[in-house]
Amino acid sequence: GPYPIPSNVPVEGQPVGQPNTANLGGDRHVIVVDDETCVLYETFDSWPVNAGQSWDAGSGAVFDLNSNALRPDTWISADAAGLPIFPAVIRYDELKAGQINHALRVTIRNSQRAYVHPATHFASAKTDPNLPRMGERLRLKADFDTSRFSPHVQTILKALKKHGMLVA
Repeated sequence: GPYPIPSNVPVEGQPVGQPNTANLGGDRHVIVVDDETCVLYETFDSWPVNAGQSWDAGSGAVFDLNSNALRPDTWISADAAGLPIFPAVIRYDELKAGQINHALRVTIRNSQRAYVHPATHFASAKTDPNLPRMGERLRLKADFDTSRFSPHVQTILKALKKHGMLVA
C-alpha cells in the first residue's frame, strides 16, 4: 500500500447495499482503477476497518495499465495465478456493444502445480500433468455453433473463439 480504496467500494461476494462486515462467500476481491494515472489496484480477502476509512487485505497488487510487464515469477497478486483480474473480466458495456476484445478469465476447481506466462504463480499441490496450469489459454473451437444462444452469450462465445480464456 497505500491503496486508494474508497469506503463504499463494492466487495466481491457482498450484495450491494449490505454492510461489508460479513463473509457471504467469494474471495472478497476489491478492484480500483485510477483512470487519471492508469493504475490498477486489486486486493484479496478485503475487509473494511473503521467503516472503510482504511482496509485490511490478505494480498494485493498494483498494475501499471500502460505496461504489459508481468509480475516476477513466483509472485501472486490478488489472484492466485499472479494475474490482474480487471483486464479479463466481462464488462456490461462490452456486452451492450456486442464485442469483447480481450481474453477472459476462468477459475477452476483443480489445477496443476505449475504455471505458464502470463501467470506467475501456481495454486495447487497437484502434479497430475492432465490438469491445466495457471495461465493456460483455452479457446472455443472456431466452428462451434453459437446461433442458438442469446446475443449477450454470443458475444462471450465469440470472444472465447478469438481470444480464449486464461486459467486463473
